Amino acid sequence: MHLSKKSPRLFLVCMLLCLLLEQSGLTAAGAESPSVPKDSLTIFIASDLHYLSPSLGTQGAAYEQASVPQDGKTIRDIDTIIDAFVDEIIAEQPDMVLLTGDLTFNGEKASHQGLAEKLARIDPGVTKVYVLPGNHDINNPYAVRFEGDRTIPADSVTAQEFAEIYADYGMSLIREEKDHSLDYVVQSPVGPWIMMLDTNQYEQNIEFGYPVSEGKVDEGLFPWIKHMGEKAKKEGHPLITVTHQNLYRHHPRLTTGYVLTNNTKFFELVFSLGVKLHFSGHIHFQDIVTYEGVSEVTSQALCLYPHQYGVVQYKNGVMEYTTRRVDLSGWARAKGISDSSLLEYDAYARARLDAALSALADQIDTERFTPQQREQMLALVQQMSYHYICGENVDTATVKELEAYKLLIQNGGDLAAHLQFIVEDDRMDDTYLVVTP
Repeated sequence: MHLSKKSPRLFLVCMLLCLLLEQSGLTAAGAESPSVPKDSLTIFIASDLHYLSPSLGTQGAAYEQASVPQDGKTIRDIDTIIDAFVDEIIAEQPDMVLLTGDLTFNGEKASHQGLAEKLARIDPGVTKVYVLPGNHDINNPYAVRFEGDRTIPADSVTAQEFAEIYADYGMSLIREEKDHSLDYVVQSPVGPWIMMLDTNQYEQNIEFGYPVSEGKVDEGLFPWIKHMGEKAKKEGHPLITVTHQNLYRHHPRLTTGYVLTNNTKFFELVFSLGVKLHFSGHIHFQDIVTYEGVSEVTSQALCLYPHQYGVVQYKNGVMEYTTRRVDLSGWARAKGISDSSLLEYDAYARARLDAALSALADQIDTERFTPQQREQMLALVQQMSYHYICGENVDTATVKELEAYKLLIQNGGDLAAHLQFIVEDDRMDDTYLVVTP
């Protein structure tokens, strides 16, 4: 399938100022509709929280190594990040929150239980929370606890246990026809219906000894997907589809293990149903790809600085997508916390991310370039990677004129190819999208 990016047309959407004060308009099966009708809806979307419960150990060499992974996840601060995110949800009062997989670090039962306890602080009469598992969340052989310099196997969860833990967060809506897959539809009386599809292949994780990252839409679900899509259309609701793995290829090197293995068939189905918006995560960076009028938004990992999540504002058939960032410093000040790393969180967390990205310096030829040149080259790679992770637009013409960029191209190899892809790809703002009827 040939994929291309299409910049979203700027469109101004009128918002009711009282939106955040209205009661949620969502209903699950058997729930009552609100007494006050609504014509608008607000949805928060976050992915890849990778929550690790402090009960699994936060001291010792084993934890220190695991809590600063090479991919930049801020596991050491994740308990605080999730608390701040939940407080933002409570303060902002969106109608819905969608968490699109990899809720936990490595599927630890204690982490699932701890996250569910944090979500329980959100008033379901104001905001409904809906979750999907990711490839890390179920039957994960990597689940461990930390004790000194040792990692000790910890309980993971089965699909059934996942459904029980998150019964109040969408799992009570899963299809009874399938006992091994956690698929369901949120039927909102206002705005889009949300189809949450469990595309993870976790049945053989224990046998294989690792969590399978590949994803696939169960084609046995296609008749049900078609039925629900047609029902939504008949009742006047746009349909949003959600998976953990990706519908499209968002990076030339992120295909196997990232893109749904039957993405072409699934695309043909959602296209036939008039679906215009699809959400996923898994790749940890913010990106938007539009193909034949179907846009996929991959959410930046919430566990990765700057801890970004999406916001959909729906009104009169128009869906406007933007992003926000969890305000850790503001949250810490409001709580009266004196920890300097939280009060100056942006500088602290950005330094941590740059430290993780510094491993890319190993790909710079030490014989061809001076230490000063290598330092400039690494600084550019760190800066461009940060913009790419966030989905921010940059002045690519200016970047191409930088001496550091020219030196990186001379360096060649994977690093040059990665940087060239970022520069060539970054021609639109991946934090903004408008979807019209």
